[in-house]
Amino acid sequence: AADFDLRAPAEPLTDVTTTSVAAERLYDEGLRQFYQSDVQTAVELFHAALNEDSTFAMAAYYAGLGEEATEGPAARRDLALALRLADRVPERERLIIRQTWAYTTNNPAQFALAESLVTRYPDEPGGELALGRAMSWSGNFLGALPHLRRALHMDSLSLTGRGPWCRACEALDAILATYLSADSLDAAERVSRERTRMQPRSAGAWWALADVFARQARYDSALAAEQVAERMGGSGFDYVIPRAVIAIRAGDFAAADRLLTDQALTGDPAKRGNALWWLVISLRNQGRLRDALAAAERMVRTTAGELPSFNTPRSLDAVAVAQVMFEMGRDRAAAALFDSIANYDWRSPPTFRQDAPGLIARHRIWMTTHVATALAAAGDTAPLVAIGDSLAVWGPRSAYFRDRVLHHYVRGLLLVARGQTTDAEREFRGALLTPMEGYSRINFELGKVLLAEGRPREAIPVFRAPLRGTIEASNYYLTNTELHAMLGSAFDRAGEPDSALVHYERALAAWRNADAEFRPRVDSIERRVRTLRMRGRDVIAPATPRTATAGVATTTQKMRAVPTPALRARRESPGRPW
Repeated sequence: AADFDLRAPAEPLTDVTTTSVAAERLYDEGLRQFYQSDVQTAVELFHAALNEDSTFAMAAYYAGLGEEATEGPAARRDLALALRLADRVPERERLIIRQTWAYTTNNPAQFALAESLVTRYPDEPGGELALGRAMSWSGNFLGALPHLRRALHMDSLSLTGRGPWCRACEALDAILATYLSADSLDAAERVSRERTRMQPRSAGAWWALADVFARQARYDSALAAEQVAERMGGSGFDYVIPRAVIAIRAGDFAAADRLLTDQALTGDPAKRGNALWWLVISLRNQGRLRDALAAAERMVRTTAGELPSFNTPRSLDAVAVAQVMFEMGRDRAAAALFDSIANYDWRSPPTFRQDAPGLIARHRIWMTTHVATALAAAGDTAPLVAIGDSLAVWGPRSAYFRDRVLHHYVRGLLLVARGQTTDAEREFRGALLTPMEGYSRINFELGKVLLAEGRPREAIPVFRAPLRGTIEASNYYLTNTELHAMLGSAFDRAGEPDSALVHYERALAAWRNADAEFRPRVDSIERRVRTLRMRGRDVIAPATPRTATAGVATTTQKMRAVPTPALRARRESPGRPW
């Protein structure tokens, strides 16, 4: 400071960084390797710096980021250490560490920390990204977009892909997710196209565009974009899951099952478990629940040895078993299994500390919601009052907007059981903050109420929205086939037989090989289809809409040939069902 005629800092050096020359050199070299894309070497250097000085907060922080980027087992430990050491760094770094931890652990404090970071350090691109994500996470979708756009422009050079940390890529991902949450698929397409122009050689950018096309039922376009992603990803990527997702959406279950069954036989447990996860989705859509239950139980055995993830102390694959049980009508067994998952002991294993109350809240709220769904289906509504009150208490402890409103859904189930449909509709609408990406059973229950009240035209967009969303995560708990069946009924009651036939036929095609329990429902739909055709209406091509049929044929032909990039398993915290 004296050399530059500056006033000496008020804080001693020991309070803000390491005083170990060896630790500092290892840390500096770690940063160079980190930003030259050798993340594994960088993590080793950061850990070596920590061995020289165990109080070096920023070495712990970057070690945690590197572990997270490479799916290493020590990400949680390193970031937790950085949080404990955060008082030993300057304010900017302290805010970055605390905000990163709050974001990764679903802590509601992330919003205030992000605001402080942006206010105090407006040129910090990570601040705008943090604030935009926090606002979107809390449900303020339109308010989040300007901050995410600023983060994109502030760090646009990272789009070149020359480093491991692309904040602009994260901003684009967040913008896309925000538009989807805001129920704007057209805007999501614009963003996805924009990203392919910015990153024409990015497999992730092309897969995101393929996913948007598939949501729009433009299966030829989805497959074409997916194959570009495949070429960009090279031979190191797994092509099975992206193609299977498109096939399931298109109703080409034979192609999806073939791809997923083959992958479930090879590779490491995580890869086989992921294939089984998607196979369960495909089988459930076909009404083959016995096969789906066998696949789900096999998946649980396959992944039983998985290490704890950052977000949960054990695998959540048992959720698939519980959901299939529910769809088989084994409601009480499903409720009991969901309840056991909701009450996981977060102190076990010993390495998984109970230091993330936001994650615990989110886990308990989500699993307990499924308990309520199963109990309501069993006709056991007495516990729903207490469950609804419990969710209302737990909600504010989570940063995620959905968790704060799910108590309305549970109360809606109770009101339906009491025959108070007007009040139930109000509660369901209070829970439906994002029609495409929310909990699809809210759409299902609200749509049924509207049909019961003789308002089928209002029910149509409610049932249709989840078809444009993901087929797992929040939408995992209701199949697309069920939605097609309900849409057929809604269009039928609305006096639109052509549209009714399209959706009825999609359901019948999917349930062609369904378990015997589906037979009465299939027979009922078939009788209704015959009646509509006998009335002299325009005949709709069987099985699927024309655009879907063309896409399915292309999918079936092309799925056997070319390898494609891996679709990263969407393990939103804490686990696939999120």
